Amino acid sequence: MSFVLSAVHRLSGYYRALFLLLSTVLFTGCAQLGTMAENAIKSPQVVSQKIQVSKMDFNYIYFDADIELLNPNPVALNLDGFNYTLDVEGQQLVTGDNNGLSLKPSGQANISLPFKVRLDSLVKLAPELLKKDQLEYTFGTVLTLNGPLGLKWQKPVTVSKTIATPKLPEIKMPKISLGDVSLSGLQLNVQLPVNNPNMFGVNLEQLSAALVINGMKPVQIGKDSETRLPAKSETMLDIPLNFSWDSASRSLLSILRDGQLPDIRLEGNWKLNPELPGFQVQQFDFGFEDGRMI
Repeated sequence: MSFVLSAVHRLSGYYRALFLLLSTVLFTGCAQLGTMAENAIKSPQVVSQKIQVSKMDFNYIYFDADIELLNPNPVALNLDGFNYTLDVEGQQLVTGDNNGLSLKPSGQANISLPFKVRLDSLVKLAPELLKKDQLEYTFGTVLTLNGPLGLKWQKPVTVSKTIATPKLPEIKMPKISLGDVSLSGLQLNVQLPVNNPNMFGVNLEQLSAALVINGMKPVQIGKDSETRLPAKSETMLDIPLNFSWDSASRSLLSILRDGQLPDIRLEGNWKLNPELPGFQVQQFDFGFEDGRMI
């Protein structure tokens, strides 16, 4: 017995507790081992769980799911590999897996799971989803942690976040009217109605386009000053153009004075900066033909 006590004194911390626990089995039997282990080892904790948007554009939303675990014990615990899902409005959208990790004694561990959602996948999942102004995304998993002597804990993790669904603004039928006519030339007023369907404002930073009227050579239009497109509204972009007299401008004057409805084709690009956290400035090509944006 003195030999056992001498050995115990030479150990410390967790090893001393484990040695005493194993030694006690010789005297108390295996039936009490599980109860003693449960009393000696505390359950790990999920300290925090959250899902957030790291960045987004008109094509993708990039998510980060973050889970923080606490191991209050003087012995390492192991987290098994696990599967996780991301649901949108109750429908499964993304699945993934993780290899697990080891939690150090008396320490914390962070699990970061990056993934992305392609917005057009919402249409394939349920067409009505993309019509909504915002959607609820829910991340879910069950974490299984293993301790010494066969101890095991399961920790369910569920966290949701509601996010605005970004939608491209749309140019409607351009309007063309005749302005001043002088000896030097004529002025043309182009109006571009732009509809912003989002629940947030979008800043139009730049627009450059070619306007083709009744097959005539392209007319270049542009807007370099920033224009705010308020949420859920239509904004009229006024772009005045000045033409000196030539055969093309005389033909254009004749068309407009006769009251004919020109055949309009528009093609170009614009730079958009939505007022939404995590959104990156986007530059897109666009076209307008046969009375609709393409």
